[in-house]
Amino acid sequence: MADRVEPDEDPDGARTARGDTVSRDVLLAEDGVDASLLDGLEHHGILRADADGRYEPEDVLVARTAASLARLGVEPRLLRSARASADREVGLLAQLVTPVARSRGPEAARRAEELSAELAALSGRLHALLVGSGLRHGLKR
Repeated sequence: MADRVEPDEDPDGARTARGDTVSRDVLLAEDGVDASLLDGLEHHGILRADADGRYEPEDVLVARTAASLARLGVEPRLLRSARASADREVGLLAQLVTPVARSRGPEAARRAEELSAELAALSGRLHALLVGSGLRHGLKR
C-alpha cells in the first residue's frame, strides 16, 4: 500500500520550492508526464498556463500526481470534479483571507499568507480524511 501523500508533496515524497513559474518543458520532464497527459490536463482545466504559457510551481506536483493517478486508470477528464471542488473551496477560503490581507499594518500580508497556508493545509487534510472514510465505508457494503 502506498504511503500517505501530504498536499504539498509529490507521490515520491519530494517537495517543491515556491518561486518562479515553470515552462511546459519542465512539466514534460516529470516522470510519467507526456504531452498527451499534459494536453488532457490543460483541456479539462486541471492545469492552467498563464498568458506566457508558464505554470505555477505547484503545477509540477499537480502533473506528478495526475501521472500517478493515470497509472491507476484515472484519466484527466475524471479530475474535473476535483478542480471544480478546489475552485469552490478557494472562493470560500478567500472570504476569510481577504479581510486579513486588506487590513492595515505592516504585518497584514504576512498574516494573510500564513492564514492561507494554514487553511489550505487543513482543507487538504479534511478532504483526504473524508475521501478515505468514504472509500472505507463503500468497501464495507
